[in-house]
Amino acid sequence: MESELDTALYDDSLHLPADTYYELLQIRDQLVMYTRFVAPVTRQEDDAHLDLTRNMLADCFAQLANRLTQALESTDSESNDGSAPPRNQ
Repeated sequence: MESELDTALYDDSLHLPADTYYELLQIRDQLVMYTRFVAPVTRQEDDAHLDLTRNMLADCFAQLANRLTQALESTDSESNDGSAPPRNQ
């Protein structure tokens, strides 16, 4: 038997187009890759410094932000019923 909470959760769900969902999966995978890149491999590396310039890190974040923006904008443009929530600008 479904509770009112379960029904409310399904009513508020967002259905993404397959292309957008795939793009979000790729972005997630890229974040995992970055995590693995900077994670220590040995105990000696736990406290080791990682030489990474601010520009390098900024480029990583900018690329991810741009990809997320494109994915979200494609979702907005594919929504014909106006049900997509407004974005904060």
